[in-house]
Amino acid sequence: MISESDTLGVREFKGEAKDMATKKKLSATGTRVLAVKLTEEEKRLRGDELAQAEIERDDLEVTFKLTAATFRGERRQLTDTIMRLARILEAGEESQEVKCEESLDFATKKITLRRLDTKAIVSTRDASEEELQGVLAFEIPPEEQN
Repeated sequence: MISESDTLGVREFKGEAKDMATKKKLSATGTRVLAVKLTEEEKRLRGDELAQAEIERDDLEVTFKLTAATFRGERRQLTDTIMRLARILEAGEESQEVKCEESLDFATKKITLRRLDTKAIVSTRDASEEELQGVLAFEIPPEEQN
């Protein structure tokens, strides 16, 4: 009895010697990868396939470059966000919009900037001549008029 097995693409025949001695010819049918001359039509088709593959590769490279640029931009934004948040955490504070009120002290001629949420004084500065001239006499409380 003859058995057939594929080993590394080569067919081997194994069997008992008495089986081989009784047969005059042993044959096996199968396929092999061999060189085949192409027709002109097949060459044209392969050329079309080559051109299409090059177009697809070029398109892929453009897409890759655009995608890479997008990812670099997103990565840069995330890095900026990380750095900003790290600075905020390190400082323990951040700048935010806060409602404030400026008030003019007529006696000292100072303008005080006060937070409305905590009532804390943010800053005090001298009033400019223009700011002092902008105040009409009737706006000054009588107790503060000289």
